[in-house]
Amino acid sequence: MLGFTDPVKNNASYPQLTLEQLVEANPQVLILMPIEKENIEKQWESNPLWKKIDAVANNKVFYVERRDWSLSRGLIGSEKMAEDIAKHLGE
Repeated sequence: MLGFTDPVKNNASYPQLTLEQLVEANPQVLILMPIEKENIEKQWESNPLWKKIDAVANNKVFYVERRDWSLSRGLIGSEKMAEDIAKHLGE
C-alpha cells in the first residue's frame, strides 16, 4: 500500500513484532496507534536497540488516532489514513 512493505510478513490478524525484528527491518518511519494502557514502545525506549532504528533516530515516529486507522472502514477511513500520512510525511 502506498509503496510501503510489510516487515512482519505474517498473515495473522494481529501479528506480534519483537524489537529485534523491528531493528532488522529498520523502518524509516513508524506510525503507531496508541492505546489507553501502556504501549510497547514505552518499554522499548529503555532498550539501546530502540535508538538504532532509523525512524527513532530521525524523529520519524508518528502517532495516529486508533479510531481512524483500525475502526474506520471504507472510503472515509481510507481518506483519513491518507491525510495522516501526508501530514506526517509531507507528501
